[in-house]
Amino acid sequence: SNGGGVLVDDGAAFTLESGTIRGNRVENYSSGGGVYVENGGTFIMNGGAITGGNVNSGNAFRGGGVYTNGTITMNGGAIRDNKAIYGGGVQLGSGSTFTMTGGTIGGNEAEYAGAVLVEDDGTFAMNGGTISGNHSNAFGMVYMDQGGALRLSGSPVITDNDGGNVFLRRAMVINIAGPLTDSACVGVTMELPGVFTKGLNGSSVTASFFADSSELFIFLANGE
Repeated sequence: SNGGGVLVDDGAAFTLESGTIRGNRVENYSSGGGVYVENGGTFIMNGGAITGGNVNSGNAFRGGGVYTNGTITMNGGAIRDNKAIYGGGVQLGSGSTFTMTGGTIGGNEAEYAGAVLVEDDGTFAMNGGTISGNHSNAFGMVYMDQGGALRLSGSPVITDNDGGNVFLRRAMVINIAGPLTDSACVGVTMELPGVFTKGLNGSSVTASFFADSSELFIFLANGE
């Protein structure tokens, strides 16, 4: 069944202030090694940790730490050292929302998208916190399916991951939802070269973004 540690049902809310959800697992290719949030459920993480989420084989099918069909807000704490086939740290189901203002997502592993995977019509909004030290074999650490959205503002840090940082498939872009601070730093891999931001409006792109590959470079053109 889904949610090895905590299952947040439709209409329910769960807030983690401290403590650790540790070493939980799900079987038979279920989802959410640590926490599973149903459609209509809400999970707020202000502190504590979700760590060691997996299944008997060592890999949760989707969302090693957290899988959501509802709403997640991460203001602090750590989602670390979880394993999955898809979305080692967090996976967002279709239509779900994950807002990250602080905390860390690190040390997670997956075959596809080591830190955060966003399914169709899901939205990952990051204006603070750090995604670093994760590993994947494909699709980098933050990956959006067609229709998924990544919105950045403030001081997001997505760097020093093994297997790339943000992976943009085909014509996917990063939506700039507000001003980026000097401490914002995001690595980018593109499946196809082209414009990768929307809403940058002439801001200092080179100060906030860098190419994961040393063979590629980023420059400002027509405000993006």
